[in-house]
Amino acid sequence: MDLSLQQDFCASTPLEKTKLELIEKKKVSAFCSKLQFLSGPSFFISERYFNFLNEDDLFIGSVFSGARLEELMHSAYCYVVEHFAMNYLNRAEQCRKGLTVKLYKKGFKKEIIEQVLDVLEEERFLDDSRFAQAWIQNRMIRHTEGKIKLFAELCSRGINKNVAQKAIDNYFENIDENIIFEKALCKCKNLGYDDVKIVKKLMNLGFDYKIIKNTIK
Repeated sequence: MDLSLQQDFCASTPLEKTKLELIEKKKVSAFCSKLQFLSGPSFFISERYFNFLNEDDLFIGSVFSGARLEELMHSAYCYVVEHFAMNYLNRAEQCRKGLTVKLYKKGFKKEIIEQVLDVLEEERFLDDSRFAQAWIQNRMIRHTEGKIKLFAELCSRGINKNVAQKAIDNYFENIDENIIFEKALCKCKNLGYDDVKIVKKLMNLGFDYKIIKNTIK
């Protein structure tokens, strides 16, 4: 089943009126299986999201209804959310807040998103610390910004303050902020800014006010 159809099926199936008999099971990874039912579609489930069910319950001829079916459908829904989350993570590092927003825009339920992201964090697929360090590296390729601006930008993306500060400290272990400051100052002068405008611009770029005032007297 197409995963978008699986999402719709999980969200719209009337559980109280449905019974599914398992006729085929195919293991596709350590925690995931593709299930085929006698009357109904096939779909993928992730056993990581089971509460009381376990792999031994997935035998040929097993009938799912009521609470058992509800948990099975829950794991199928989580599988879809996890699939989309991993697609984003495989393209680039993601922060939890940003990934939550992207998945929510796909129409997924917020409580399911949170559960899936908890699992991905436990398994280190999702890591705000790693994201913060990668974000700073990419940001500084095209921007001349100081620590204050970088800290604010990371926090606005939902990064914990301590995590943001550590990422900034790590970056500037081998980078002299004064060199970045001088580049920003030089650009302002080349643009013909007067001293008042230079001070304002450099503050907006996140450089320390004392450094700015000591340089522009």
